[in-house]
Amino acid sequence: MKKSVVILLSGLLLPLASRAETPEEFRQRLEQEYQAFSGQLKSDYESFRDKVNRQYAEALEGKWSAVETITPLTRPSIPDPGPVRMPEGDNPLPGTPEPVIIIEDELPRPDPQPRPRPYEPVAPSPEEYAGSFTLDFYGTPVKINMPGFRSFSTGGNSPGQLADAWRMLSRSSTDNLLHSCLEARESLRLPDWYYMLMAQSVAKNLSGTDANAAVLLTGYLLSQSGFDIRFALSVGDGRLHLLFSTSGTLYGRSRYNLDGKWYYALTEPRGAVSVCEFSVPGETPLSLAMGTQPKLSYTPAPRREIDVHGHPGLKLSIATNKNLIDLLGDYPDAALGKSEDSRWTPHALMPLSDEIRESVIPVLRKAVEGLSQYEAVNLLLKVAQSFPYGYDSEIWGKDRVFFMDESWYYPLSDCEDHAINFVQLVREILGLDTAFIVYPNHLSAAVAITDGSAKGDYFERDGKRYTGCDATYFYASAGATAPEYRSQSAGVVRLK
Repeated sequence: MKKSVVILLSGLLLPLASRAETPEEFRQRLEQEYQAFSGQLKSDYESFRDKVNRQYAEALEGKWSAVETITPLTRPSIPDPGPVRMPEGDNPLPGTPEPVIIIEDELPRPDPQPRPRPYEPVAPSPEEYAGSFTLDFYGTPVKINMPGFRSFSTGGNSPGQLADAWRMLSRSSTDNLLHSCLEARESLRLPDWYYMLMAQSVAKNLSGTDANAAVLLTGYLLSQSGFDIRFALSVGDGRLHLLFSTSGTLYGRSRYNLDGKWYYALTEPRGAVSVCEFSVPGETPLSLAMGTQPKLSYTPAPRREIDVHGHPGLKLSIATNKNLIDLLGDYPDAALGKSEDSRWTPHALMPLSDEIRESVIPVLRKAVEGLSQYEAVNLLLKVAQSFPYGYDSEIWGKDRVFFMDESWYYPLSDCEDHAINFVQLVREILGLDTAFIVYPNHLSAAVAITDGSAKGDYFERDGKRYTGCDATYFYASAGATAPEYRSQSAGVVRLK
């Protein structure tokens, strides 16, 4: 590498000596050469994108094949054992703790996945600009620049009509629309799932009653944004549907195995389908991770107050963002990876909202000042245990996992919600490693206490002692394991 740099510099300096080039002339020549080089790169990028879209249109025109619809995955219904209450006067913490938490399996925590990116930079085009409209996205106004058309239609559902519509979308003026979507993705800090929903909303706004046009435009925006998508045509009714691949697992949605990868339907097809299996180099599966906290306009929900058990005078108060609650309610029934045991991971790793960070965290930071790690963990466990318990089957008619803000909004929550709430508080306030303890029908948690103050039941991993903390063993201390779980083996998902 160093040798190449020397040769390049030599080639630049020789003309300067032979032509007595002034420093200003030398600077101008370098600038011209750079601009010429940059222009060539841009031309190469543009020709690549044009080539891909031309090939995509050709595929839509003729490369459709029948594909088997695979029955949607369903998660087994697991009986909720409900909360456990510590008997009065019980002292579950032995003087010399033993590792009685039996960990049988280290369950996978999926690694972060790359984010879909456009395969070339997208700049707005001055051509055929047709104004803008404002999209209401979960109570948040989003300005979307229009392409050269104010409404979009495919004119029908034949392969030729779909191909012609794709060619029209591939015109440079549509980049105004695409650029607006990508800008909104960044400004609203949208995870992949919600960027897909935003693209769908934009497409519906521009397509009116033409459902096939809305699907094609949604797919175009996602494809140009780097997402791995496919189109499917229902054989019976001729409706167009969008399929997307993901690094995770979705439940309750039709799925298709294409080239060894699973694709899920955004809108549910009826009966047999044919699929256009054209692929774009560099396309990336949608990630179900919630690695960013969406930035939405604030609409206050009714204020919630929590009196912390065993800590008179410690009261927590928050008015969550109703727009965020609505958005989180549209998160799918899913697991972050291929294992069902990763279905809590997106919720546990999502960054805290501004409302929790500003209303709850400062109060608890002050409350744990001067405490040992064990004492601080114990206080935060009491916070999580202070949320009233409710059965998902009775409230929602199915199992539903809450994000942290949902636990602070809805009046009742269950064991997995309490565990998520607890580990989020510990990681944010104390900065300690946490884990989920996964029993066959129960979710508990554990914390790696490092200052030597730990008490009670624990397990060990990589030289760290994780103290068991059950947020639905009311109102037991950290280190106490409910009697019915002391003899059960469990899996562990470690969260760093």
